[in-house]
Amino acid sequence: MKYYTYAHYTADTEELFYIGKGTQETRRPQATRAASKAGRNTYWNRKVKKHNGFTYVVLARWKTEKEAHDHEIFLITTFKELGFRLCNLTNGGEGLSGWKHTEESKKRMSIAATGNTYCLGVKLSAERIEKLRALHKGVPKTTEHRKNLSIARTGIKVPSIWKPINCITTGIIYPSLTEAALQTGCDPSHIVKCCRGKLNKTKKMEFAYVGN
Repeated sequence: MKYYTYAHYTADTEELFYIGKGTQETRRPQATRAASKAGRNTYWNRKVKKHNGFTYVVLARWKTEKEAHDHEIFLITTFKELGFRLCNLTNGGEGLSGWKHTEESKKRMSIAATGNTYCLGVKLSAERIEKLRALHKGVPKTTEHRKNLSIARTGIKVPSIWKPINCITTGIIYPSLTEAALQTGCDPSHIVKCCRGKLNKTKKMEFAYVGN
């Protein structure tokens, strides 16, 4: 399949921070958009520099560019609603060859983009979340498209930020790295280092991934 969607993770903490769409290079498979640093925005570059690089995972492959862009938009919107601080400046779907949005589609995207300061790290308001949901409300999906989305989710690498965290010191198990950091006040990167055995404690607390 020619097109694909991908995710970027920080090299040290395996934090999901970017969703993108690429085109498979048949002559140079290694020179894919997912692996490239070229043309990235300021927030992406700062994130990569802070965390000593990045890794990528191809999430799904698609026959058409429109399917790939639809999946990109779906992922970006979903992860932002869940509170992920993605470095994406838009909700995806740019650069579709020969594709023209309908007036209704343009209106929905305009409403969703109004007041979008997410890329600056501002927490999403309830109103903003509703605007994001309105972006795809009523957009029909074919049976084949729904099947492809289901297949695309299968086998996706689960980032460490989603893994349950056990605070050995208190005995409390948190559903995710984000929740553990919020509840304990610890730096998430330090919690990850504790879970990986690179640190013994952070703020006098020990942590470990559940199941490890």
